Amino acid sequence: MKIYEDPRNLSPLTPAMFLFEKSESKVTDFDKIDAKHCRQRIRFPMKLLEQLRRRFRKEYLRQLIQKRKEQISIKVGDMVFIGDDFK
Repeated sequence: MKIYEDPRNLSPLTPAMFLFEKSESKVTDFDKIDAKHCRQRIRFPMKLLEQLRRRFRKEYLRQLIQKRKEQISIKVGDMVFIGDDFK
């Protein structure tokens, strides 16, 4: 991507821009492509997806976990409510 001085040439950022390399010319220079470059291009989205999954598990799923209520000691004569959380 190029940085333009003219504000009329700006384009908004999209998530796809971070996943895929945007080339200014649509012609690929086959002399510059090698096996190492291809492997890196394949690994990048896989690595990014794994990082997003890890972050989702760490941040979002942790918020969904319900904490157990502290156990209250029941004494003879106390009224209790019995039920099943899964019904």
